[in-house]
Amino acid sequence: MHDVDSALDLLCDRDLASGRRVSEAWRGLSGGDARYRASQFDVQRYLWLILPRLVRAGDPVDWRPVVEAFGAFFELTGEPRYAEICRGRWTERVLAAADDLDRCAELAINAMDDSGVLPPEDLDIAWLSEPGPYEAAAFDAIARALESAIEDGQIPLATPATDAMRLVLAVDLLNSTLADEGRRTVAQAMTTERMRYWSRQTPSSALRELLVRTEPDIAAPPRRDLRLDTLAPLRLLLEACGGPGARLTRAGYLPTELVARLVEALPDELASAGGGRSEAGWPPVMRLRDLAERCELLEPDGGRLRLTYLGEDALIDELALFGALISRLIGMADPTHRQHVLETVFTMMLLEARVDRAALDRRITVVLAEYGWERVSDPDSDPDSDPVGDLADEVPALRAETLADLRILGALADGADAADDDGRPVGVNDFGRELVVASMRARVMQGWWWG
Repeated sequence: MHDVDSALDLLCDRDLASGRRVSEAWRGLSGGDARYRASQFDVQRYLWLILPRLVRAGDPVDWRPVVEAFGAFFELTGEPRYAEICRGRWTERVLAAADDLDRCAELAINAMDDSGVLPPEDLDIAWLSEPGPYEAAAFDAIARALESAIEDGQIPLATPATDAMRLVLAVDLLNSTLADEGRRTVAQAMTTERMRYWSRQTPSSALRELLVRTEPDIAAPPRRDLRLDTLAPLRLLLEACGGPGARLTRAGYLPTELVARLVEALPDELASAGGGRSEAGWPPVMRLRDLAERCELLEPDGGRLRLTYLGEDALIDELALFGALISRLIGMADPTHRQHVLETVFTMMLLEARVDRAALDRRITVVLAEYGWERVSDPDSDPDSDPVGDLADEVPALRAETLADLRILGALADGADAADDDGRPVGVNDFGRELVVASMRARVMQGWWWG
């Protein structure tokens, strides 16, 4: 078996052009680190993502000698599995389609998924193209751990249990403690790193201050003793929409029998906020349904309200429901300005037990203005022909909607009546604080929505 340098020298002696190409590829993968050891993901990334871009640019014109030389390199250095990947079916298919960008990308994604070494999608992490050192190390560690488990037969591919086993391994690694850093976990370090990235790149100095001040709360480990009984009404709604779904009335409302059950399940202060038999007469029920649809747990379909795939998964247990909710609460807010409203309200509520509503409005107005919003009701309208209120006039309604969502989830502290909006300071209870923290943590990990 050859070491890296002697293997590269031998390849250059056989075919100088291909040998140099492999040398360049290896320098790119290793970053010049003599201690670098190839991983399956790195090999696949070069073959299925990097090399096709080079082929499209005409350098090299023919990918076959390069792939053959790369395979020979791994045979010489004692990595026959990687040599097989170089000469395998997926590599041939991806590179044969290199000139068709869309088809090549589709094949590369399918090939990566088929290999099983990518961090699972169910982690709900949008991995950054230019990650910080903790994130880069976490991605590499997960990819290498999956590769090892698959190679050893601990995780068989293409079975009903494959994805669950991959997820367990990845979560265990993220929850492992870092060496020489006390009790801080990989996930905590990655969250802190991303919080600092977010605070640096946001155009809003007002939001930046909030992110910096709440970083310790958001990066803290999740609570394990949280009571989730306030989610019972939401769970009841999801359960009622299982199977064929809940048949909607001709006007598109929930069936009256389900409305009655939901009203009975709501807390007393919400159950009294309405009347009659129809969903239209019960604003809290309408809010609960609207929230479930916005979080992609439910969707109307052919006169019925049905569970989405995410909604089905959310019914596994209470923690699954909580996880599905927090993963979508901010990121699925539409349009974009609502995400910034949620970020502002949530971080302010982490800083004080009770927050003055006027203070919330002022901070939201500043954050939206710093993001470039002059108005949100119709930002593209001509103010001369279609008068609308300015941003400060619109913010109270946006803030009230956010508080109403927290209220329907049982997250507001006693006396914080978001429905009446009578000017009293507002805060979150014990459950609400963890909901806010977990939602912000999910937002940090789902970083593709930052803008």
